[in-house]
Amino acid sequence: MWNAHGFSLQRAIDEGWRINADQVLQKELIPTSVSTAGRSWQLEQLIFPMADEIRSDSQPQPLRVLYGQTTIPGLASRLQDSTRCVYC
Repeated sequence: MWNAHGFSLQRAIDEGWRINADQVLQKELIPTSVSTAGRSWQLEQLIFPMADEIRSDSQPQPLRVLYGQTTIPGLASRLQDSTRCVYC
């Protein structure tokens, strides 16, 4: 059995900087992702914000990016058989 817990990741991206969205337009770009660092939790759901499409002088194709204040709500389950959670 699993216990579900809601969470919200908040990220402030400095002015002038951006990160790739979770769904990029070019296969050679690395999408933003979220993962757990241990074996006690499993991510069940993530809701990434809607990305902006921009054009860059260094890239001929449009880019799908996130910038500014970004919030990613989600749902994670703690595995019942885990005996110790280091980062709880």
